[in-house]
Amino acid sequence: IYVDSVSSTINGACFVNDSVGYIAQNHKLAAKTTNGGENWFSIIHPVISSDSHCEDVFFLDENIGFIVGNDDLYNDFIYKTTDGGLTFTEKTNLHNRTLYSVHFKENKGVIVGKGIVGSLKGSFTTDLGETWNSSTFSGTSVVSTLNKVRFISNDTVLAIGESGLIFKSIDGGKNFNYVQTPFNGVGFQGISFKNKDSIYISGRSSSNYGNNNCVLLSTDMGDTWQNIIDTNVVTNKYIIKGIEIDMYNKVWLYGNRSSIFTNAAEQVSVLDNDIINNSFELKQNFPNPFNPITTINFNLSTSSKIELIIYDLLGNKVKELIDEYREAGNHKINFDASNLSSGTYFYTLKANNLLICKKMTLLK
Repeated sequence: IYVDSVSSTINGACFVNDSVGYIAQNHKLAAKTTNGGENWFSIIHPVISSDSHCEDVFFLDENIGFIVGNDDLYNDFIYKTTDGGLTFTEKTNLHNRTLYSVHFKENKGVIVGKGIVGSLKGSFTTDLGETWNSSTFSGTSVVSTLNKVRFISNDTVLAIGESGLIFKSIDGGKNFNYVQTPFNGVGFQGISFKNKDSIYISGRSSSNYGNNNCVLLSTDMGDTWQNIIDTNVVTNKYIIKGIEIDMYNKVWLYGNRSSIFTNAAEQVSVLDNDIINNSFELKQNFPNPFNPITTINFNLSTSSKIELIIYDLLGNKVKELIDEYREAGNHKINFDASNLSSGTYFYTLKANNLLICKKMTLLK
């Protein structure tokens, strides 16, 4: 994405509906779309410094939102807008370091990040960000960076970070208690859930032995956790960067090597050529980008029941192209996107309990 002639790393994103979304980027850049990601424009203009970053963004609706990060002197900042990014108020130096995550539930909000040496850092608000107070952390002597914070309910908050840190608050982020797990060496990066009965976090260990990735599941609001990752599929050559839960409560992991893993099929499946080459192959659509027709080719090593489905950027099913038994061999099908708007779409091929996904771009 190019905004103000700058293309920088996207650190956080928040969509409030199908059309309006916001992103936080390096170089202290923040941008907005009002047409589902087709075009973006800056709401916080980029700076030259390579040390100033917008790290995360969260909007309660189209107008009220917050962006956090740090400037080139590593002073933290919180930007608040009530008019969809036209104007901002700013608060700085709450932690005197970087803020990495922000989340709100109505008027209540929590921020976490990296504090000065020897301290855990988080703050909470009960008046929609007008005033902030420091959170307390208890139950462990481990001090490290907190990477992500999320409200699970009106008052329950989870904060995760490096060195296996998982904290839970039941008073809106005022007081956090350490949750003991066996995963002390894991740097937790992602939290996702569709309901409070199934909460997932993802991370990666710094250990040089065994499988370094983990996906933890809690069914009791974050009090206990179990590792559900399939190490036969998500092997150590992959670095899991994040996790999302779709509308069907299925888990999607994403990481390096353009890898995507999911349990949307009957078993956890890997979308990587090392495993699927001996089973089936999904080729890149051609042409790509396209307008409005493109061809999708795939190859089956054995006859099988297959599904070929198109999804939009939000994970909504756009078109089911194939849902039937196909013989082994090469196959192709045309996809007509005349009734769709420009943007990024995904197409997935499911066969033999494996799923592979590729990205395509519609430009009109």
